[in-house]
Parts: sequence; structure tokens; C-alpha cells
Amino acid sequence: MKALKKYSLVGLMLLVGSVGLPQSVLADTANPPKIVSVKFEVGRTFSVGDLVTVDLRFTGGNPGIKHATMSLTTGDNSYNCLLMDTWNAAGSRDSIPERNRPESQLIRSYLKVSHDCLNGKNLIRALIEIVDQTDLKSELYTSFEVNVGGATHVPKGTLLPPMSDSKFSLNFLQKEYFLEDNQGLVQLPSKTEEGILIGWGAVPASVCNVKSDWPDFFPTKVQFSAAGSCELSASLLSYRSGIKNQSYFHKLMVSSREKAKAEAEAKAKAEAEAKAKAEAEAKAKAELAARELAEKPLCEARRKELTQLGETLIKYMKNNPVRAADTAKTVARLNSALNSSCVAEVTLLDFQREAIELMKLSSKKSTITCVKGKLTKKVTAVNPKCPSGYKKKKT
Repeated sequence: MKALKKYSLVGLMLLVGSVGLPQSVLADTANPPKIVSVKFEVGRTFSVGDLVTVDLRFTGGNPGIKHATMSLTTGDNSYNCLLMDTWNAAGSRDSIPERNRPESQLIRSYLKVSHDCLNGKNLIRALIEIVDQTDLKSELYTSFEVNVGGATHVPKGTLLPPMSDSKFSLNFLQKEYFLEDNQGLVQLPSKTEEGILIGWGAVPASVCNVKSDWPDFFPTKVQFSAAGSCELSASLLSYRSGIKNQSYFHKLMVSSREKAKAEAEAKAKAEAEAKAKAEAEAKAKAELAARELAEKPLCEARRKELTQLGETLIKYMKNNPVRAADTAKTVARLNSALNSSCVAEVTLLDFQREAIELMKLSSKKSTITCVKGKLTKKVTAVNPKCPSGYKKKKT
């Protein structure tokens, strides 16, 4: 329902029908539809929003009623006092109690008393027509009075009071609703504090939709059917009442409490795991810092020994050029080890053993052959060199 405006009282219609019959069905001219009586339950004073029951009884109409219409006008045709919903064969007719179906010779409908009635007696004229499946019809003109209290209509020819805003607001609505709460239903007010009927709407229908309980056809609750965002709208069409025509809108979120619970638990678990990981990393870092602090004197002592070992190897490399290439490689790796934050004991021991092996190889004597013209001379030493004037014989 988008707005009260759709309920114009000129040409209001009640449709009660059934599936169309084959054209071969002949009209029952001997038993045409005939309206026997129309009863309006108006023996009391009505308030805005009350329902007036209408019972239409008929005879004939074989093989079935196609539709029934009721057009209402007020005494001076200047205000909308009674509002009517529309039924049809594919919709709410299926929810009408069995005794109210056309097949039982009774059509029951309801009129809603609008704020746009006069206080006191309201003369209503009605034109009623029923048509059977073969298009035979019956008409009835009638009139009745509805006594209304608390209505807001100011008759034509009377000065309207200053137009004012309604005290109505949507502050009672929440920003978020859950599908599991109240079976997804939230009650809505049917009229404002000033007695103005409220027309409710909701979009999208896949998330929320406004509903009413039969026989009332004005929505008085909203049902949430899926998680998502939704916008409710409320319309006040106050006609000649002194209250401004206004529309209100409210955006809200529809959530699943179970889904929200699962997401909250997953988030809490992830946060707990992240916290535990951060604490473990902080603990490991603190332990490492404490260990480094405790080992710092030993680290520096080993660094000093390794530095001295490197200097020794450089001397050996200069004095023993035969082993210079191997010694240079060891010195390069040793200098790289000196760049670490702490020289480990195992590192120092490894370089010490490697240096000893290099120096052992460097202390071994070797023999070379030296030649000078036809003269030949062998020289044996740790680092053999040919005498002056001799050249080392290539092997």
C-alpha cells in the first residue's frame, strides 16, 4: 500500500470472482443473479480505523458469480469517509472463510472508517452490482448513515484551521531488526495521535513487506523475510483536516541473529588467536633480547678471538703464496661471520680448525727444479725459491 490516495470513494470496487468458464456454458436466464439484500452493520458510533461489515445476499447467478462491485459516495460527494480494499480471484478470495464465498449466496466485505469523515452522521450512497459468469447482472441503489466520532473533516464552506505538522514520527523504529525476533514481525500504528490514518509501504519486498490481518486491509505490521537493507514509508493524506499531508521514510537493516552470533564468535576467535600470536612473538623477542644481553660479553670475546685469527691467516697468506687462494676464501668467510650480531662458539671453533689445517699444509716442504743454461739444481724448502740467475723448471 503506497498511500491512502488509492482509495477513492467514487468507483470503489469489491471483486469476488472465479476462473473463467468455457464460452459453451449457456446463460441461466431463468435464474439470473438477483441481489436480495445488503446489510451495513452501522448501529453504533464508529471511531477512525473501525471496520463496517457489509453482507450482500443474492440468489441465482448460475453457473457462478464473476464479480461484485460497490461504488460509494458521500452525501455531498466532497469527502472520503469509508474506504474499501479490492479482492480478486487469484488473491485474498482464497483466504475468505467458506461461508463468505459467493457459492454460499453471501458476499461479505468491509469498509474502513476514515479520518476524513464528518463528526456525527455521514450519509453514504451505494451502487451495488453483481455479474455472473455469463454476464447477466443485478443492480441495487441504496443509502445508509454512519455515525462517526473523532473524525477530522472540515466541511466545504468552513474555514480550515491553520495547517500544522503532525506529531507523528518514526522514532519508535529501530535501526536494526533481527529475523529471529517476534517471528520477524513488528507492529505498526494504524493512525496518528491526531486520528489521521497511516498508509504504510516497504521496499524491497524481498527483505520486508507490510501486512494486515484479515479483515483489516490497512497494513499494521511489517514482516522481515531476509537479511538486507530496507526502507519503510508512512504517508498521511489528511484532506480537509488542518494537518499537512506528509510522508516519512526510515532506513533499517535486517540481520540474522544466528549469523551475527557466528560472525561475532569467528571475530572473537580470530582476535584471540591474533592476541596469542602477538603475545608469543613478544615473549620470544623478550627472551631473545635477554639472552643476547646475557651472551654479549661472550659474543664480544669470541669476536675478538675471531678477529685475531683473521689477522693471523692474512699473515700466513702473505708468507705462503702457494696457499694464498684457499686462505683468502677462508678469510672472506671469516669477515662475513664478524658482521653477525654475535659470534657463536661453534663458529669460532670451526674457523680455528680450518686455520690449523691451512697452516699445516703451508708448513710442509716441497722440492722444485731450477735451471740455468745447462746447469740444473733442486731446491727443497717450505717455500722453495730458485737461486739468483736460475729459473724454476716447468713440470
